[in-house]
Amino acid sequence: MRKVERLLSHSAKVLELKTISELKGENLKIKLSLYNILNDYEALKKVMEVKAKQREESIKESFVKELLPLLEDIDRLLNHLSSLDIPENLKESVGVIYRKMEHTLRNLRIEKISPSVGEDFDPEKHEALTAVSSELPKGKIAVVFEVGWKFGDKLIKPARVGVSI
Repeated sequence: MRKVERLLSHSAKVLELKTISELKGENLKIKLSLYNILNDYEALKKVMEVKAKQREESIKESFVKELLPLLEDIDRLLNHLSSLDIPENLKESVGVIYRKMEHTLRNLRIEKISPSVGEDFDPEKHEALTAVSSELPKGKIAVVFEVGWKFGDKLIKPARVGVSI
């Protein structure tokens, strides 16, 4: 009888060990699944952060594209006011507004492209509107019609120029 009891006790321990072994295996599988889920979550999080940044940049760019004509109009107004006989404080006030807008654009990483006469024509940042016969060497900017604008490294609007031939 004792042999049977020992045999049953031993069998129970073997079953118990097998069950513990099985549980450890299941535990390992669950841990691996959780690890994979965490990796997938981190990858998704990174993708979503990149997409959110791209969307933010796109919104800024759209806003700036709408704002630039206003800034250019104020610049033309300043040039026109300089030739008029009006109070200096009015001219200065418009100048202050223009400089504040330029400062704000710089904070948004918007840069003005202001080519100079005699500078090399660069098709990456200039748009040739006309060919100009001038004393300047061929391929140099002979006249500047409008400044251009960059958003970071991206060209928003090329500077519009006339190029010497």
